[in-house]
Amino acid sequence: MKKDKKSAWIFSILYFMGLSIYMLKGLVGVSFPFLQSEYHFSAVQLGNIAATFFWTYSVSFLLLGVVTRKIGVKKHAVFTFAGMGICEILFALSSTYSAFLFIKAVEGVMAAGFFLCSASIICALFAEKKSKQVQAYQISSVGVSSLAIAVLLVPLMDFFSWRAGYTAVGILCLVIAVLIIKFIPDVELVEKHEKSVPFRLILFRKTTLCMLVNMLFINIYLYAIFNFAVLYFADSKGFSVQAASYLSAVNAAVAFFCILLMGYLTKYFRPKNIYLILIILIAVLGLGIVFTPFYIESMALAYGFSFGGFSMLMSLNQQLYTKNEIPVSTGIINFGGALGGAIAPSLFGFILITTNNNYNVCFIILSILVLIPIFTIIPITKHDEYRKDLLSKKLC
Repeated sequence: MKKDKKSAWIFSILYFMGLSIYMLKGLVGVSFPFLQSEYHFSAVQLGNIAATFFWTYSVSFLLLGVVTRKIGVKKHAVFTFAGMGICEILFALSSTYSAFLFIKAVEGVMAAGFFLCSASIICALFAEKKSKQVQAYQISSVGVSSLAIAVLLVPLMDFFSWRAGYTAVGILCLVIAVLIIKFIPDVELVEKHEKSVPFRLILFRKTTLCMLVNMLFINIYLYAIFNFAVLYFADSKGFSVQAASYLSAVNAAVAFFCILLMGYLTKYFRPKNIYLILIILIAVLGLGIVFTPFYIESMALAYGFSFGGFSMLMSLNQQLYTKNEIPVSTGIINFGGALGGAIAPSLFGFILITTNNNYNVCFIILSILVLIPIFTIIPITKHDEYRKDLLSKKLC
């Protein structure tokens, strides 16, 4: 009973770790109309606030995988969430463009520890088959996070100020840091009889580079919608900010069910094959936003399937690498994802400025871009997927 209770606590904390990181990321896009109204920022300036976070977030991934192996998963997780909480509160207290950029840059470094630590905890504490489902459940928290933003934080920001939303997320992150200290056990990444795999060997592996490129392009697509959905509905389609945030929550609700479905499908199909189908679907749906009257449904499905693709790449990560490789492989692969997150808002903002706020051009370009890396994932074979077992025997 005690063991079941402890597992429930660990699972719940992992879920809330995911919930808080997605609330933190999603809050930026939702606050765009408030920041624009109060400070008269341009679309490029707003995009830069989101992009600054992702530039430091992406670069930090390359370095922090090694740091996680040095200082330990639990310490790094506590440092990550305490740091994010402090940054969110400081952002709420700031009032200048330069301060917003600086705080988001620091927060990006802090937040990079999330996927490294959570992937390591999941890999160490759950069996391989169950770890893919736990990973999917954690990523599915993006749906609940957007719903929480729409139902709780947007009304809070409307009633008080946009600063109240950032303060609330900051407090949540600090609470999670305390829960990690109390309930998450120390995780051993390298057993005494194992050797740690050098960073360069993981970085220059064919599968690592293929996964990195795919993470880059799918996250450009994903975070363009993630950051600009509310502004798109409000600016282009005439919805109120409140109504636009609810429509953004619909996107997230679809993402929630898509990710859970993808986690279930990994029991029967290879993650790579699921991913390839999803890429084609989201490219078609991106065009559906532009050329059909079902732009709300097309965007919701495109958003959901792109998160499903992200989830499949994370499942492949669990499948392709050993326990002591996971922090480094997760860092390298998510470097591509975070880089995509950094490029997306700046690219989207730049296209809007140069096309006089023509969102259709943005979605057409996104649909083309997401197809570019599709052939790089095909060379990953069943042999690559089973090499983890072979490598584990060699390390012993």
